[in-house]
Amino acid sequence: MTGDEISRSTGNYKITDLLEETFSQKLMELIEQSGKSYAEIYGRANVDRRHFFKIKNNVRYRPTKRTVFAFIIALELPLKEAEELLLCAGFAFTRSSKQDIIVRFFIENGNYNLFAINEVLFANGEQTI
Repeated sequence: MTGDEISRSTGNYKITDLLEETFSQKLMELIEQSGKSYAEIYGRANVDRRHFFKIKNNVRYRPTKRTVFAFIIALELPLKEAEELLLCAGFAFTRSSKQDIIVRFFIENGNYNLFAINEVLFANGEQTI
């Protein structure tokens, strides 16, 4: 077994064969599918150009949950796709976080108004997006 392999009871697997899409890869795919420009999406996400291109050019970029939420809102992703993007970044919605509950509520109700979301987050003592 080499350094890039792991063993299971059924045999050896290359680690790279087990990897799924990264946040950066999934985000770029979703932007392309949206038909919108990079500038439109990162502008709606309230992410500056430099930060966006850091994400785009680094396939292993590890965003904060807040950044993932910002792109979910900017892309107006339905819940299933929002959950997938969160997973690509190593996160998930949890019921132990007011922020998660609030953001999920807005997504489930098709309301992607960042100002409205931030207003409710702020009113509940949570960090805004």
